[in-house]
Amino acid sequence: MKKEQRILNALIKDLKEGNFKYKPKDETPIDWSSYNLAKIKEIKLVLLFIKNAVDEVAPEERVRKGRGRKRRVTAAELAKAILAQQYFQKADRTTSGLIDLFKPQLGIRHDISPSTLDRAYHDRRVREIIKRVFKATSDPIAPLEKSFSIDTTGQSLSIKQNYANDRDDVNKHAGYDKIAVMVSNNFHIATSAVLGPGTMNDSPTFAPLLCETTEKFLIDDVEADAGFLSRENCSLVGKLGGIPYIYPKQGITLNWKGSKEWHDMLKEIIKDPQKWLEHYHKRSNNECYFSSYKRRFTTPLLRKLPFGRNTECLARLAVQNICMLINAYYEQDIEVENFQDREL
Repeated sequence: MKKEQRILNALIKDLKEGNFKYKPKDETPIDWSSYNLAKIKEIKLVLLFIKNAVDEVAPEERVRKGRGRKRRVTAAELAKAILAQQYFQKADRTTSGLIDLFKPQLGIRHDISPSTLDRAYHDRRVREIIKRVFKATSDPIAPLEKSFSIDTTGQSLSIKQNYANDRDDVNKHAGYDKIAVMVSNNFHIATSAVLGPGTMNDSPTFAPLLCETTEKFLIDDVEADAGFLSRENCSLVGKLGGIPYIYPKQGITLNWKGSKEWHDMLKEIIKDPQKWLEHYHKRSNNECYFSSYKRRFTTPLLRKLPFGRNTECLARLAVQNICMLINAYYEQDIEVENFQDREL
């Protein structure tokens, strides 16, 4: 066995067994004044962003002619209602009351009944608008971000479930839905997402997440845990202009097998483990995103059918991004046009 391979094997063994000695990292001080202001203004700015973003991305609807019942509530209004419901985390009946209260702030003209709101989760027009809003939430950071990380988590479908407890039990994964996201390391905003069943494997989600992100962003580096480790994923990052930092696992070799990026990544681990791991642990920003996400959305997904649950999950991701944008707006002076009241 070559010397480099022996060094790599020993290093991975130390990492797995917790014997590697990390250099301590200085903590960044928190600007509590800006943080407090972000929380005080959050409700106002979330509703304003929902109104402005939906009005921007929603296609014009034509009034249906001929016989039959005319549609009064538009798809845009339903999308606004779903996004507001996920922000407030209230049941359908309570949300109908909240929509009535916040009609001017959301730009909604019609009453929305609980049954209409429930049906909206299964409307493809509404789903498409929410998807466009999710994409719009990362627009303000597009010129500023070049560092990203990827991770997955399970979405509970019952209050009796806890993914943190069940993630290592493969037999229980079928009882969950799963989301994989690519997150901005500096702003904690999801730039792309893949939704699927709880049995969905991590590694195949890497390519669609990365490709969707690079439609809008330039990338310098991408961090991911060992579940995403493959030569194909390393090569894709290199092809798109970035450097991969994917956590190694036991049994891997330095053999190229067609991937220069794979070989270069492992050589860098051997050359300077501290420096490489410092880059890799930017992945903790993704864990911060999911930690905040889980604290905000404590209730399980409530829709019974997969399409409706996917709409619900996508709306939650959009709302989480809006809240992260508010933090960036106050703490990092990011310009966000959709926080401006355009009727003033």
